[in-house]
Amino acid sequence: MIKKEITFTNFNDEEVTEEHYFHLSKSELIDMELETEGGLSTKLAAIVEGADVKEILQTFRDIIAKSYGQRDPVNASKFFKSPRISS
Repeated sequence: MIKKEITFTNFNDEEVTEEHYFHLSKSELIDMELETEGGLSTKLAAIVEGADVKEILQTFRDIIAKSYGQRDPVNASKFFKSPRISS
């Protein structure tokens, strides 16, 4: 798991620093590899070799969205992910 403090300006034009968490389990990585036609590693190699910047950015956005979650404030061993959380 990666914990990253991120500082940003919120919608009230206030500077805020928050902790954000990212994690992909081995089973999630395997799922991503199997769900991607030809495999994720092959896709990444092809888009980097072809220098398709738009596809590279979209792929990394997808990976980051799938890894983003929130830790349970009561039980730190619990980590929750959902499309709603990562949007």
